[in-house]
Amino acid sequence: MKARAVLVAVCVVLSMPPAAHGFTFGIELAPGVGIPVSNFIDGFPIDADLSAEMGQYFSNVALRFDLSNKPGFMGALFFLLEDFEIGYQPLVLPFHRATLTHIMFKDITDKYYVPVEALQDAGLIGTGDLSVDISGDLKPAVFHAFTFGYRFNLTDTAFRPYIPFAIGFALGRLEGDNLPGFILQMGLGAEYRFHGHWAAGACVRYNWVAVQNPRTLGSSVKELGIDQAAANQTLLGAAIESVQVVSVLATASYRF
Repeated sequence: MKARAVLVAVCVVLSMPPAAHGFTFGIELAPGVGIPVSNFIDGFPIDADLSAEMGQYFSNVALRFDLSNKPGFMGALFFLLEDFEIGYQPLVLPFHRATLTHIMFKDITDKYYVPVEALQDAGLIGTGDLSVDISGDLKPAVFHAFTFGYRFNLTDTAFRPYIPFAIGFALGRLEGDNLPGFILQMGLGAEYRFHGHWAAGACVRYNWVAVQNPRTLGSSVKELGIDQAAANQTLLGAAIESVQVVSVLATASYRF
């Protein structure tokens, strides 16, 4: 009877799924794609002479465009310590289209941008598509994020879903300019541990990246105030440019 009890106990132990914990340090590599769900940049300024196309009132105008982005590469390298993570995450966002949003008539005023909707309602410009394809005209926006986060594990088995949360420093780069800022992340991931120390899985994260607005590099607080008043923006909106990105990553990790 005792021998049988021992055999049963051994069989029960061997049939249990391996625990996900028991490792203190690890490295995770996660290549993937970043899918933008908002624009980067809003209010891109261009001075132009459109008198040949639209008449004398458009001879000296300042235009503002909202730039939209295509999906691009996003990856991650994480150093894992128990349930904590320290990560470096590059993001590349190519530009796709530019949509005209505001016009300033400099011969009349240099203090106010007119929304294109108002000009369309007045019949001064057409109501057609006011966007153009700019693929390849601008270098992609590149972001480098350095994050610190925590993974809330939902199970403690070989298959482990988790909820990651992270914050950190972000550095954007656009046309040679460095744009400091920050990043916030949260999402849902899962991994399966196999062959001892190895694990593979996937993770989806929502990323909010906010950096210095490239339009206001070198601007004083007074100049920022003038800029936001001209386009009817908040001061914060003139100083900071943000983008929301959903990242889809494939993960592979090794834990010691």
